[in-house]
Order: sequence, then C-alpha cells, then structure tokens
Amino acid sequence: MMIPLLLVLLWGCEKDKEKEVEKLLLDKVEVQLVEGETGKVLIASGNGSYSVSSADEAIAKGSVSGKTITITAVAPGATKLSVKDKERETAEINVTVKAKTTPVDPEPGKPGVIAFEPATAEVEVGNTVEVAIKEAQGEYTATSSDEAKATASVANGTFSVTGVAEAESVAITVLSKDGKAKGTFTVKVIAQPPVTPVALVFDPTSVEVEVDETVDVAIKNAQGEYIATSSDETKATVSAANGKVSVTGVAEAESVTITVKGTDPLSEGTFTVKVKAKAVTPPGPLTLETESVTIISEKDQKVKIISGNGEYELSGIDETIATAKVVNSKVVISPVNNGETTVTVTDKKNPDVATNRKTISVTVAIPMALAEGQLVPSPVASETYKVIAIEEGGADVTLRFVGGKTPYGAFDCAYLGTNFNLTPVVGDARRYTLQPLKGDDMGSFPISIQDADGKKVEFYIYVKPKPKPFTVDCDDAITLTEGDKLEVNVTSMNGNVIKDPVQMENNNGNIQVETAFGGGMGLFPITITALKATTTPVKVILEDEKKVQKVITVTVKAAPLLTEIKEVKFDFASTDFAHWILLDLEKCLVLQTYEDNISASEQDFKDALPKSGWQLAMHRFIPHTNAGEAVELNVANLEDITEIPATGWKPDVTLDVKVEMIPGPVKRPGNTVLQTFDKSWEKDDMSTAKKHAPTGKVYCLRAEGHVYGLKYDFKKESGRYKFTLYVRKLK
Repeated sequence: MMIPLLLVLLWGCEKDKEKEVEKLLLDKVEVQLVEGETGKVLIASGNGSYSVSSADEAIAKGSVSGKTITITAVAPGATKLSVKDKERETAEINVTVKAKTTPVDPEPGKPGVIAFEPATAEVEVGNTVEVAIKEAQGEYTATSSDEAKATASVANGTFSVTGVAEAESVAITVLSKDGKAKGTFTVKVIAQPPVTPVALVFDPTSVEVEVDETVDVAIKNAQGEYIATSSDETKATVSAANGKVSVTGVAEAESVTITVKGTDPLSEGTFTVKVKAKAVTPPGPLTLETESVTIISEKDQKVKIISGNGEYELSGIDETIATAKVVNSKVVISPVNNGETTVTVTDKKNPDVATNRKTISVTVAIPMALAEGQLVPSPVASETYKVIAIEEGGADVTLRFVGGKTPYGAFDCAYLGTNFNLTPVVGDARRYTLQPLKGDDMGSFPISIQDADGKKVEFYIYVKPKPKPFTVDCDDAITLTEGDKLEVNVTSMNGNVIKDPVQMENNNGNIQVETAFGGGMGLFPITITALKATTTPVKVILEDEKKVQKVITVTVKAAPLLTEIKEVKFDFASTDFAHWILLDLEKCLVLQTYEDNISASEQDFKDALPKSGWQLAMHRFIPHTNAGEAVELNVANLEDITEIPATGWKPDVTLDVKVEMIPGPVKRPGNTVLQTFDKSWEKDDMSTAKKHAPTGKVYCLRAEGHVYGLKYDFKKESGRYKFTLYVRKLK
C-alpha cells in the first residue's frame, strides 16, 4: 500500500515543479544587423543559466551575460540563434545580416553617394521634417536649392528641413565635411490643411437696439479673447470683452451684421442687429410698462416708461440685490445678488403728485450655476456630465459662478488640496482661481458648492497628468574610465518610441553609443563605450516621438597607466633575409615564425597569417604593426612615460622596401611606422651590410585595443642578430 501512495506523492511533487518552470521569453525574436555590428536582445523571463548557440557562426555569433544576449554580425546572410535555460526551455532568434555599405568614389576625385531614410519627404509650410543619413560618419553640411521654399540644417547624422512656402520639389544637398560623400534629397512643400473654426453660439441670436442704446449679447461657448466688427459702423458699433459682445445703436437700420472672431481656439460667429429710433415718452401722468420684475438670469431687465414728463430719478433700491438707471425712457435693472428689493421712479417735473411716483418690486432669483471655466464633455463616453479640464503643471483657470445668494460656502471635494486648489478672487464673490496640482488618469473628481440659501451646484474637475517621461536605469551624470562599457536600459512609460540614432553633443570620439531598439515591451537598451578621456562632458540626448527628452551627461576619465616592464627575446641568423617573427605583446612571447616564400604572392603570404593575437611583426631589418599606429616619444626610458600622447600618431603606411639579394620585394605582414635601427648597406651586396646600431628611441604603439611602450636593444653574436624588446603595457 505504501508504494502507490509514494508514487502519488512523487507525482504531485513533479507537478509542482512543472508549475514553477517559467516560459523562456525574449523581448524580440527578429534582429537585423549590418555586417560588423552588434545587437542586444533581453531575456524577459526564464529559469536562469542561459546559453546561446548559432546555426551558422559564419553569419552571426551569440553570447549571453546575465539576461542580455549580444549578437555579433559576421557576414551577410540569415541564420538562427537558439537560446536555452537550465530547465531546457528554448527560444529562437531569427538574425538577418546585411552587407556593410560605405560611400565609394564612383570616379577618382568625386565624392561617394549618401543615402537617406526616408528617400523623399513632404513637409507642411511652417513645419519641420527630420531625415536620417544612413550610416552617418562625421560631420555634414546641408544646403537648399531654394531657401525661399525650404531651409535645411544638419546635426548628429540627421538633417532637418523646414517648409517656408509651397513648392513641388526642393533639392537638399548634403555633403560630408571631408568632401568624400555627397547626396541629394528632394522635398515637397505643401500648404497646411485648413482649420475649421469653432462656431460661436450667441444669446440672443438676433437683437433689437434703439439709437444711443447699448445691449449685451453673451457668447455661450466663450474661450479666450475676441474681436467684434460691425458691417456698418454708421448704424451700429460693437466691442467684445469678458465673453460678451456690446452693441450700441447709432442710426436706424433694418439689419446690421455683427461678426465675432477668436484666435485661441480659432472660432467665428455672426448675429444681426436691428436699430430702431429712440423711443419718445408722451407727456402725462407717470405710467410704467410693469411694476413687478423677476430676474432669473444675468441679463438686465428693462421696464419701459409709457408716459411721463421726460425727467426721472430713482431711489430706494438695495444695491446689494440690484442696481437701476434710466436709459432712453427705460428703467434698466441689473442683478447683483439673489433677494428682493424695490425701486421708486419719480417724475422730477411734478414730484409731489402721487400719480408721478411709481414703485417697481424687484426679485432676483437666478439659479446658481457654473458660467465660466472651460467646460468639456466627460472623458467617460457613457457619462453625460460636464467637467472642467486642466493639465498638471498647466496654467490656472478662473471659475465664475452666476446666481445663488452670496457669500457662497466652502467647496466640498475630497481631492481639494491634493490634486488641485480653489481660492477666491479678491473683490469678486463669484470668481475662484483653479490651480492644478497633481494629474490622475483614473478620471474626474466630483465637487460641489452651496450658496447662502443652501442651493447646490455640482460639477467635475479633471486634472490631466503630464506626459510621462521615459526612465533610464542610470544617473543623469555618469563617469566612466577609458575602456569601460555601460549598458543602460531605457524604459518608455507612455508607449512612445525612442528616436534612433541617439543624438550627442561634445562627442569628439570620446564615447560610442550602440542601440538595440525595436524589441517592444517599452524597452530600448543602449550601450555606452568609453573610448578616450573627455575635456568637456558628452551629452547623450534621448528623445521620444513626442519630443520628451532625457539627457545623460558622460565624463570619461583616462585609464591609469600600467607600470610593469617585461621583455621578449628573439634572434635571426645573418642569412635570414625572408624570416618574420610575430610577437604577442600581451603575453610578451614569440607567437609564430614565418618564412617568406619568394615564389608566393604577397596576398597569399598575408592570407596565411593569423588575423589577430599579434601586434608586432619583426624582420631582421624592419618592424611592422598589425593595423596599428605609433608615435615617437621624447623620453629616454620606458619608466619616463607619464601619459599617452593625444597627437602625433602615425597611422598604417605601406613602404615598398626591396632587398637586393632577393628577387622581388620583401613581403610584409603589417605596416611600418617604427624606425627601429639606423640601417646602412652597400648598394648591391647585402653581405657587406654595416653593423646595426640601435636608435635608443622610445615609442608608443596602439594596436588591437591596447597601448604599449616599446624600446629595443640589439647585439650581433656568433653570426646571429639578437634582439631584446622591452614592453610596458600602458593600458
């Protein structure tokens, strides 16, 4: 009975283990590289102990460190890289390697061709388009064939074209600073699409006004400032301020068109005005159109004087509730606050007669409402309420309430003071300043306020968050030492793509930035390699498609010089005219000895040599470097080297040296940049060559990513040339 139970328990344990195994996932499974480039792929999840192998290492190789896979493009073609973890979970990466292209001279003395991405472009007047220079190297200039239509500038491997005026085709010429590469790009400049203005809504939509009378028309959807014009200023004049249009009658007219325009946002609207003759009050006892007025909006109420003697005075009104004045035989009553009051109208020509005094009862009962504050529809499609939309870090907004009885009470909102502030405007009991504090993507916040009578207004405030910048997992200012590599993960918080290539300022060959973009999951890894010490810090400018930027400042320190001096010994027979010794300066040993086959071609000889692992090749007469460069130092000993020279380096050169005893030139595995010995021999007979005398010079040699200090010693003994090479690896 115990055996079946044990099997069940073991089976259960195995199931638990299976549940713990994570699927091996990569941040991308397709990689395109150019021959010689490297790319990065990040392991998003897996079980550790990762390994990578290539189906064809002649095309691409892979290595893994931690959760970062580095892919090296070797030669054009396509292959697959297989990734495994300790639980034998697998994933594949499809790698395509393209051939490396470099500008070539189609004819001697003429520049190579620069390619662009995209190849052509359209740009609107007033806008700018950026075009990348493919495989950009060094600095460039950009000129426009017609700067009245488009202008051009270039920086960091990208040139920018700005549209000035419409044009079918403008040619932009890009030339490398050294004059070795040139390209032409065409751009079409098109007009900006027309913007449809917002239609303004007026209340009322048509107006009657008497000569010398002024009426106000409200702009119901007012935002910003406006300019108002009259189609006939001899009949009516107009002005606009504070969301209202004021029209004054000048002379009788059946119809005058008033046009109102705004610029931010673009808006426009019209309404018509009829101008009537000024009313004349017939003489007689004082008679009013009505003796009771109820005001339910912000508009003035007008009570017409039907009859009277033409001169009137007003008294008795409570100006905390309303104000009154006589204009063109009308009593104009303006609301101030909700409540009740009276106004007495007296005919001044016969004030003691009771029939010449009339009292108007005034009731102001304007429903409390929010009249100003950028009302927009709810961000939730299924909801119908209105909100005030503001932006975190944006400008303050003024809220104005109408109606109700002042003083108003405090605002009721749980988010007040956290996401926004509301403070009263001094001297105006109906206006408040709304200040955005902190944005929130979760939606809008409900808020309410009551007037002195307990009547409530409810609305919503939406604080839009600032665009979220991307993040980097390093400090804003970093310091590296020559030779260091730093991998930085850039994470986009808002789904925007980081621009590639990365822009840099003050980079004079101090650093190299490699990108491995395009993997999705919001990850944009970059590798910063420190090449040489900086005098001015390099700015690495990361920018996404919304032009949000992040700047990393990079300072590169010089690597400390190493002090150990080693020596390597080798010798030649006096008859070794065709022998070469390859020296590994890293290990201070003789790597290999090669004999120059006189009948073989120079290319065959070089093809037989190893491509790396040696830095210096010695012939009995001439030293050569393996694609290196050297500089002579003004010091006597290796111990005296205190710094690596910044200038004076001589790059690879090829010297056509011939040795007369051998039919043909000496074949060289590298290039001569060091003068090791003072050489002298007779013109036709090498057997009479004079004794070698060491120059005693000290050199710096830079090859295969390292720098060495070198000094030679030499003596002839028992028919052999014996050399001692002193080597100080500096960095």
